[in-house]
Amino acid sequence: HRQALGFHRHFGGHVILADREGRMLLNSRVPPGTPLPNLPVPKGQAAAPRAWATGRPAIGDVFPGPLAKEPLFAVVAPVVREGVAKYLLVSTIETRRIQERIAAFALPSDWTLAIVDSTGTPVARVPAVDAGNAVAAEDRVRRLEQRWSRFISSSEVSCLNAAGGEPVVVSADTIALVR
Repeated sequence: HRQALGFHRHFGGHVILADREGRMLLNSRVPPGTPLPNLPVPKGQAAAPRAWATGRPAIGDVFPGPLAKEPLFAVVAPVVREGVAKYLLVSTIETRRIQERIAAFALPSDWTLAIVDSTGTPVARVPAVDAGNAVAAEDRVRRLEQRWSRFISSSEVSCLNAAGGEPVVVSADTIALVR
C-alpha cells in the first residue's frame, strides 16, 4: 500500500491490485483493510478483460469510479508470475486531470481539442464545455438528425424527397435551413 501511495504522489494516478474474478485486493484511495468493491465495468471497452485475454497492457473507456465518485479511465497491466498472469495492476486516472493538462495547451483561439473514448464519452475538451451545455448540444444534434437525415425514412428530408413536389409540413428549423 505504501508503494501504491508513492506512485500516486509521483504520478497522480491511483493504484489497484485485482484478482482474476475482478475483486480489488488493494486500492490506494482507501486505507488497508477497507472493504473494496469489484472492478467497475465501463459501458464500452473494458481494459481488464483485454489485459487478461492478451497478456498485454490495455486502456479502457471512461467509467464512474465507485470509490473516487468521479469519471475515471484505467490503464491495466497483467502481473505475471512464472509465465502466467495472476493479477491485474490498474492505474486509474481522473478525467479532470486530462482536462487540466490539455487546458494548458496554447491553441489558436479558433481550434478545439477533444479527447473521447470509444463510446464517444468526453474525456477532456479545450475550450472546456459546461456539461449541461454539452448534453443539450448533443440532444439538439440528435433531434436535427431525426429531422434531416436522408437515411431515416420518417425524417422531414425523406418526406420531402418522397412527396414528389406535393406540400409537406416541416419544422421551423427545416425552413431556416432551406432559406
